[in-house]
Amino acid sequence: MRAFLRASLDIEMYRYLCAVFFTILILFLSVAATSASEDHWDDQARIEKECAPYCLKVFLWNTVNMNQKIEACDKKNEQMAALQSQLAVSKVKETMYEKTIREKNVHCKSEEQLYADVSSIKHKIDNMAAQTQSESKLLQILKQLEDYRVTLELKNEQIRSLETKLQISEYLLENCKANFTASPADLMIMDSKREADHKVFETSCLQAGNSSDIREIQVPGAEAFRVPCDGRIAGPGWMVIQRRVDKSVDFNRGWAEYRTGFGDLEGNFFIGLEKLYRMTNSQPHELYIYLENFENEIRFARYDNFSIASEEDAYQLKVLGKYSGDAGDALMLNRNMKFTTFDRDNDKRDFDNCAIERHSGWWYSQCARSNLNGRYFERELDKWEGIWWWNWQETRTLKSVQMLIRPTINSTETN
Repeated sequence: MRAFLRASLDIEMYRYLCAVFFTILILFLSVAATSASEDHWDDQARIEKECAPYCLKVFLWNTVNMNQKIEACDKKNEQMAALQSQLAVSKVKETMYEKTIREKNVHCKSEEQLYADVSSIKHKIDNMAAQTQSESKLLQILKQLEDYRVTLELKNEQIRSLETKLQISEYLLENCKANFTASPADLMIMDSKREADHKVFETSCLQAGNSSDIREIQVPGAEAFRVPCDGRIAGPGWMVIQRRVDKSVDFNRGWAEYRTGFGDLEGNFFIGLEKLYRMTNSQPHELYIYLENFENEIRFARYDNFSIASEEDAYQLKVLGKYSGDAGDALMLNRNMKFTTFDRDNDKRDFDNCAIERHSGWWYSQCARSNLNGRYFERELDKWEGIWWWNWQETRTLKSVQMLIRPTINSTETN
């Protein structure tokens, strides 16, 4: 670039000097001509004759030299034009290179950020893996604790049963001592009668363990009755108090039937509010609600404490403990609500009866976010009177539901 500028300056200087030279020559010739005309008219011919050859030589020399300079100048101009063209190309390339460099810098920064993001994600994944491993160990420990809890409940139930049997044996022994003078035949008859009168029943399904069969239990204040036990849905020792699997049993019933219970213990049934009151007040129980939709998806809701009041208080949902599960807490509005049927209106709605609208007996308020005793539909529909659990899929009807109870560990400690 500097050489190019220097050449351009030399050409301009050369042009300038040529112009000065010709200007001086013309002035000289003019002055000479004027002077000769005024002072030496006679010598004009002689001077011109003497000067012409020299001036002609000078003029010819300058003309030749000037042509050479002009040719050199034209070559310089051509070179300058070529250099200017190269300079323009170089500027275009420089712009392209600068753009490429900027793009490369952005790309490099993006790659650096990408590497940083990848490293951060890897670190998070490692932390999540470690946390998952810790949670897995914690779940194993919790499962072991649950197994220990169930085992402890079973042992305590066995102890209570043995204590009852011991009391009965002591009672029989005292009667034997009192009737020692009776004949052997009379004693055998009396023992048979006493054994029938003092048959020992379990008070829950804890003794059933993982089996799922129908057993006979007895709780204080009630005669012995049969219940379906279940050890498959939520672990050992649960008792089914309500089940819906098809439309073979109508649950839109009156107060008397909900009080005593109805249905088939091996299919659709409701255990009865009076039995439920006796059981949940004899010892603390927990509640487990099993839900299944028509896509065979299963959810559950679990409450760590559950009991209802007596008939005098309309079998009020007296206690509903802490919720856990993946179905959502759809019973929260039912807490402290009395039971309502189409012929016994105990809800908080003034203008009508929720049981009539929902085709169900339930612990209604105004009305509720659950309707497990509603009308059974054989496909999923959006029906207020159907079987549904609002917090899972609102009023879209369910395929199957079950309510189960089991004594809590607190009951084994207090007994």
